Amino acid sequence: MSVLIKVIFCRILSLFPGIKKAFAAYWYRKVLADFPTEELIFMNYGFSDPSLSRSLNLSAADENNRLCIQLYHQLVSPVDLKNKEVLEIGCGFGGGGAYMAKCFAPRTLTAIDANARSISEATRMHRLENLSFLAADCEKTPFPNNCFDAVVNVESSHCYPSMPRFLKEVYRILKPNGFFLFCDFRQIKMLPSLKRDLEKGRLTVVKETDITGKVCDSLDRLSDSRERLVNSASRGPLRMLMREFAALKGTEVYNSFKTRKYVYLSYVLQK
Repeated sequence: MSVLIKVIFCRILSLFPGIKKAFAAYWYRKVLADFPTEELIFMNYGFSDPSLSRSLNLSAADENNRLCIQLYHQLVSPVDLKNKEVLEIGCGFGGGGAYMAKCFAPRTLTAIDANARSISEATRMHRLENLSFLAADCEKTPFPNNCFDAVVNVESSHCYPSMPRFLKEVYRILKPNGFFLFCDFRQIKMLPSLKRDLEKGRLTVVKETDITGKVCDSLDRLSDSRERLVNSASRGPLRMLMREFAALKGTEVYNSFKTRKYVYLSYVLQK
């Protein structure tokens, strides 16, 4: 894809949020169609930290997804979720929701995603008493006001049509003093816009952490295995797009993290 085409395409997505939403939905359907579900329980870029790796004991089943789990752990661990009502928005195939439900002992953990097939597969793969999955829109959730102690959102919001509308919905469904635990990446030139949106969303920043370096380290460690997966499940132009989606070594996305054109931030915010 030429630079000019990329610029025009990105401009169209920014001007027409509905197109952005439709494209994201189409893209994730393609991922679901071309890749084995069990290989995509986690799709985030991960978090590599030697001290966390030494201190965080995982089951044998979870060990293969350690770096992706550590992204969740660094985000969620500052807040006590035991016996709390928790919502994850943008749960994908449910790996993060299952990990949080097992290891942080919330009373209930509800995980939603706009993709109905993701929800179907997540429900099939993860069976825990305190965990449930539901197909729902991030901007129009089917929950009453003030009903969750914490809302979690991992590496998903960059696909949403409107960050302000999403934050308004998060604020609505959080209980007073509830927490919004949020991590994602942005182009560095878009950080002022993100921070303005967070301020207007009436959520107080308790903690902001730039984790770009540790995400880059994770991408380095995950690149070979993810490249094998991409090569085995995709061909032609789709393979090129999947390499970018996975931020494999040498791709524009990977290089953008390395040069800090993209930055990855982790937030604890409170209502």
